[in-house]
Amino acid sequence: QEELLKQCKHVTSGGRGIEKLKNLEEAGFLTSFLSDGRRKKGIYYRLIDEYSAFYLKWIEPLKKSSQKFSKISWSRLRESPSWKSWSGYCFETICFKHVDQIRNALNLDETAIAKTWKHKGKGLEQGAQIDLLFDRSDDSITICEIKYTDKPFPIDKLYFSILKNKIESYKIQTQTLKQIFLAMITTSGIKKNIYSEELETQVVKLNQLFK
Repeated sequence: QEELLKQCKHVTSGGRGIEKLKNLEEAGFLTSFLSDGRRKKGIYYRLIDEYSAFYLKWIEPLKKSSQKFSKISWSRLRESPSWKSWSGYCFETICFKHVDQIRNALNLDETAIAKTWKHKGKGLEQGAQIDLLFDRSDDSITICEIKYTDKPFPIDKLYFSILKNKIESYKIQTQTLKQIFLAMITTSGIKKNIYSEELETQVVKLNQLFK
């Protein structure tokens, strides 16, 4: 919150600035999350208004460069890595707008608090980030991994290792004694294999967010 207010022009970092952020959240432009396990805890915000995010990513850069996209250009863009990365961001945004539905799909109690977590690695140490987790009242935590794909997501050996390292990093940095569970939130589910079975992960699909 403090960093965001510092970057906003013509907005004070006091009560007025906080009030404006609350107004943007109530209007559906932003969503806020508590940070889990950080020494300097605070409120963290994410832009969730679809048009605003689209404008900042695709339209504003074009206006600054005085370029225009033709129908052919947009068609090619949809096949680019940049577009696929953007689609993943949009899917994350949809998930953040449907936290209650995700909580229900995971059969979690209403007392499970949605949080975010990030660790910045120092030197050769690798950092880690968890966009969404649920801090539960039964001394457990459900870590959610959000992935966008146009078909069932395959967990291979490399990605299996990434997930295990992320969970281990969270345990070490937060020093939590709570039991950790993993949930995969995907557009089309996950492809079952030896790695997905070993993770024993819960799965939430896109269609479950709209029930």
